[in-house]
Amino acid sequence: MIDARSKILLRGTPDGILVRADGKAVIVDYKTAKYTGKQDALFPMYSVQLNVYALIADHMGLPPVAALALIYMEPATTADHCQGRCKDHGFEMLFQGRILPVELDCNIEPLLARTRRVFELLKPPLGLPECKTCTSIEAITGLIVS
Repeated sequence: MIDARSKILLRGTPDGILVRADGKAVIVDYKTAKYTGKQDALFPMYSVQLNVYALIADHMGLPPVAALALIYMEPATTADHCQGRCKDHGFEMLFQGRILPVELDCNIEPLLARTRRVFELLKPPLGLPECKTCTSIEAITGLIVS
């Protein structure tokens, strides 16, 4: 969909859209990793991603979105889980799901407005001083990006 105000194209495909008995949708995104809490740094990005999916779903006329969630499919790797899992063709691995609710807040308009402003700049903005990627680019290229 194209956002009417910012003229930015929003697109994406969620990993799943589940429809509850009441006819409302739950949009989920699967992560194949053990949730350790270190993912908290990525949570704001995942939250925006899922909320964009909800906005697109509404635009497409899909059932009303009632909830968003990240589902971490954690490999079960204890010795008990691994017993008897070796097979002639390889091994089987069990997974355990952990559901993290994500707040449904489709007010991404400020983010789209900021994106539009950055897009219209004549040159890219400087990076943040604490940006590790910026520091790496500076070290490799000699260009100052922060």
